[in-house]
Amino acid sequence: MIQSLSFKHSTAKDAIESRLFLVRRVIEKFKRNPDLRVFALSVVQGLNPARANLDFEVASRIFKFMRTKVPYRRDIEDIETIQEPFITLRYGGDCDCLCGAAGALLESLGVKVYLGISSQGRVEYDHIFLVLFPSMLIFDVTQDMFPADRGKYNAALIPELNNR
Repeated sequence: MIQSLSFKHSTAKDAIESRLFLVRRVIEKFKRNPDLRVFALSVVQGLNPARANLDFEVASRIFKFMRTKVPYRRDIEDIETIQEPFITLRYGGDCDCLCGAAGALLESLGVKVYLGISSQGRVEYDHIFLVLFPSMLIFDVTQDMFPADRGKYNAALIPELNNR
């Protein structure tokens, strides 16, 4: 089993499209992993499943765990790396690795997520984050709070919504 994948692209558009595709593949593959689900359940232990806003509470717990226990680590310069969730949860990762791990945790608990992209000012669309569905709340573990301030994402796109 491949635990991480590294690649280079000549254009920013190619890079973001590849990253979105690979992060979605990570989420789809690992949301069904029984070990990851058991881990996710331990993070949200004690939540009442009958609560009306359960998805929000689950996301809040996963967000708090990711922000306090999983460090942000940049990729090697000019080399994009996509890691499996267990590697990210243990060693940290950049925005796409964090999205893959958090997305797999959330979807393993029944919280649907989409991938969003935005610009951090360097190039067009260079940042990946999660969007909870159907609430459309922004889940970005590189930010200090959940849900993230929508004002920072005015130019953001959610390509997966266009592909439904």
